[in-house]
Amino acid sequence: MNLLVAAIFLVTCTPAYVRPENLMARAFLNDEQAQFYTTLTLHERVEFSTVIMMFRNAMASGVDLQPRDLVNFARNKYPDLYEKLDKQQKKVDEMESALPPVVQQFIKDRRSEVRTWFPNGGVDTKAVARTARLIGSEIAAMTVPERQALFNYYPHMKELLENPHFKAFMLEPDDLNEELRAVIE
Repeated sequence: MNLLVAAIFLVTCTPAYVRPENLMARAFLNDEQAQFYTTLTLHERVEFSTVIMMFRNAMASGVDLQPRDLVNFARNKYPDLYEKLDKQQKKVDEMESALPPVVQQFIKDRRSEVRTWFPNGGVDTKAVARTARLIGSEIAAMTVPERQALFNYYPHMKELLENPHFKAFMLEPDDLNEELRAVIE
């Protein structure tokens, strides 16, 4: 499930492993996912990129996709990659199920929002800004143990929240303004 969020943010916000300054993408990438990518061979990385692009194109064309669909895209075309993705997805699902319910809901809600980012193949900047707003406000509403669980799971989330551009965006979170662009570009 979590692999989907990372993949979507990697694709929509440019891959975090390529552009580490992209804090919004990196905030939704946990260490387990980053390690998984490094275990892939160069050939598998190319296949993985192809699967992500297929997933993104399907999303952009309005297909309602579920988290498991990213893994399933690889099933027929890249069976060896599929086995690795499936194993990784199960591992991530297990890790996620151990999180507090509020954190699980936070992750689920962010996934749902990402689906609204691509109406008719374009990017809805207001939807991206809404997601950024909700990240800040919902984390602020969490208890200290819930926030700690979230930050343990997504270690770069705290970095996003403490970023001066993100803080400035949160003061006037109306649209994809220059402050938010500085975080995602």
